[in-house]
Amino acid sequence: MVALGRMGEASLPFLKEVLTGGSLLERKLIMATLPHATTKKANQLFKLGLRDPHPEIRLNAIATFRYLSPALKPYQKKFKKLIKRLLKKETQPDVIVGGSLIP
Repeated sequence: MVALGRMGEASLPFLKEVLTGGSLLERKLIMATLPHATTKKANQLFKLGLRDPHPEIRLNAIATFRYLSPALKPYQKKFKKLIKRLLKKETQPDVIVGGSLIP
């Protein structure tokens, strides 16, 4: 999966498909690709991860925030605002705690 993340835009349709319909493990692996993303369009994957129905994926997306690739660094402020906004509706304690640790 990391290699797919490094492929850039060509891999995004596949990664998005897996993130929206794959198993829990596959979706976790997609979040693990984000620190290696080479295209700013990978921000879509980060946003999908933050809104995933499973709390483990949301928590993984939040954890990934600290390790954004250079391609995603320009979105850091927007991502931080999005995380803070989504945390207001979050019900899972571990996701809330993880999000509250973002500086």
